[in-house]
Amino acid sequence: CAMVGTGLVVFGPALLPITMRSLASDVMLHMPLLKTTCVLLILMGGAVSTAQIASPETEVSTLVKKFKAAEQAYDAAALAKLIDERYIEVSPAGEVDAHDRFLGFYAADKKQPWPPMAVAEEEVRVFGDTAIAILKEGYTMTGPDGQAHTREVRESFVAKRENGTWKLIGAQFTGIRPLPAQQPKQ
Repeated sequence: CAMVGTGLVVFGPALLPITMRSLASDVMLHMPLLKTTCVLLILMGGAVSTAQIASPETEVSTLVKKFKAAEQAYDAAALAKLIDERYIEVSPAGEVDAHDRFLGFYAADKKQPWPPMAVAEEEVRVFGDTAIAILKEGYTMTGPDGQAHTREVRESFVAKRENGTWKLIGAQFTGIRPLPAQQPKQ
């Protein structure tokens, strides 16, 4: 088959063009099959393209996951690709770290082991080309007393989309105080 102008030209076994009159009668004979084929192709194409398009919320969530993985790997080069040049964060210690200072913490020679961490909650809100992701993440560390202590941190990430690409522009990490131990009732 080939499209020529507005007419479809079909080549038969002998590679001779079929005349438009015989083509018209042939198309009419196979019309139900052609309609079904066209509908199936349209539906399949729509399903494929819809599956390939992620929602902005999913894109931001993926960005945050990549950021956290690069952070734990002390991969400053990967982090630099995920953050905007205007990036700024408030560390868990309450310090404000701009782009270059932040990246300086993730030099390969400063690598330290991270405790296993697990995201317990994640909320992503998108407002046009700006988004916020708020996570609650827990981890367990051995304290000075030798006992395992479970802690949680609330993390807020702000992302901006420019030229179709999401980058982080800010973050804040706030430790969640553990609840006081319940005293047994007497």
